[in-house]
Amino acid sequence: MDTPSCPLGNELRCDTQDCCPRCRCVPMNGCVLNHTVIGAGERLM
Repeated sequence: MDTPSCPLGNELRCDTQDCCPRCRCVPMNGCVLNHTVIGAGERLM
């Protein structure tokens, strides 16, 4: 099975339907700042 390479700010989610896994990239609960993922609700200095 080929799994996609997700861009920064996304995460891989896999589900199994009809005996076959299916994977996709979904947005993370956060923001990307200077190539760093900042979680939702986190404070920056």
